[in-house]
Amino acid sequence: DPCGYRYGHRLAGPAAEFTWIRRVIMSYFIDMYKNYVNFTGRATRKQFWCAYGIYFAIYMVLYILAIVTGGVAFTATGADFSGASAIGMLFIGLLLILNLGSFLPILAIQVRRFRDAGFKWWVLLICYITSCCVIGAIAWIILLCMPTKDPENTNM
Repeated sequence: DPCGYRYGHRLAGPAAEFTWIRRVIMSYFIDMYKNYVNFTGRATRKQFWCAYGIYFAIYMVLYILAIVTGGVAFTATGADFSGASAIGMLFIGLLLILNLGSFLPILAIQVRRFRDAGFKWWVLLICYITSCCVIGAIAWIILLCMPTKDPENTNM
């Protein structure tokens, strides 16, 4: 119910605030997938971090479930799938589907976020290339946290 009503009664207090916040945050996440090929325009910090935060939370839940259910075991040499259970492999498959299905939407919202912060799209490419080292990953996060620049710079 979009207006905060449940069972004919208006929600009040923390329940109403939580419902509104949940609805707004989920709308950003859904909009990320609706605009999966929209590399034009802008995305505010709130839009980006709400959408990316939900994606990351879903990813971590699936990842933890994959580990707990025996989908992957970590050894000194890396991940070992040899003794994986069927349910664990199901979660690994869901992770794969999530990653493949989210690649373009996340890339598009990052390009729009960089544009909103006043950077050109190729700065994101440089961040991806250098993200294999800690400095590149930190730079990527810092650039995504930058405030909105003058909206008159639409030629980026």
